[in-house]
Amino acid sequence: MSKLEIIVLGLLNKNKMYGYEIVKFFKDTGFHLWMKIKLPSIYKVLSRLEEKKYIIKQKIIQQDGIPKNEFVITQEGRNKYFNDLKEFVLTKNKINFFEFIFFSLIMEKSVDKSTFIKAIDMQIEQLDEKNYEADKKHLALRKFFPKENYITSSLSENFRLVKKIHLKMLTDMKERALSNKSNDYFISEDKK
Repeated sequence: MSKLEIIVLGLLNKNKMYGYEIVKFFKDTGFHLWMKIKLPSIYKVLSRLEEKKYIIKQKIIQQDGIPKNEFVITQEGRNKYFNDLKEFVLTKNKINFFEFIFFSLIMEKSVDKSTFIKAIDMQIEQLDEKNYEADKKHLALRKFFPKENYITSSLSENFRLVKKIHLKMLTDMKERALSNKSNDYFISEDKK
C-alpha cells in the first residue's frame, strides 16, 4: 500500500469525509508539498481504495439538491490500515522526518505505545545516519572549496541546526508518549 493510501485511510479512520475535504486538508496543511503529493492523485487513490473494498462511497444529497460523494472506511479497510501503518512506520527508510510527523498526526488510536516509541527511535537512528552523510558531504564540499567562505559555513551551520531541531522534536514526542498523560492517544497493547 502506498503512503498516500495509508494516509487517506488514516483520515477516514477518524471521520467520514468528502473527497474535496481530503484534498482541502492536504492543501490547507501544506502536507502535499512536504510529501510530494499531487492533489489530483488523491481522487485516484480514493477510486483504488474503493475498488479494493477498503472504503465505500455514499452519495449524499445536499440541501441544494447536488449529490456529493462521502467516503467511509470499511472494517476491511480499517484492518488493512492498522496492519500497513504499523509495518510502514517500523520499516527503516520508508518515510522521512516530515512524513513521520504527518503520520504521527493520523496515528491516534491506530498504534500501541510501544510501536510508536519504536518508530520514534527508528527516526532518531535515521537522523543520526543522515548527520553522518551530511558530514561526509560537508567534507566533500571542503575539498572543492578548501577555504571556507560564508556560504559553505552557513550551509553547514544551518543544516546542523535543522537536524538539532528535528532531534528535539522527536525526543519531545518520545517523552510525551512515555508519559501517562498520553495513554488515550494509543490503542491498548492487548488490542494489537
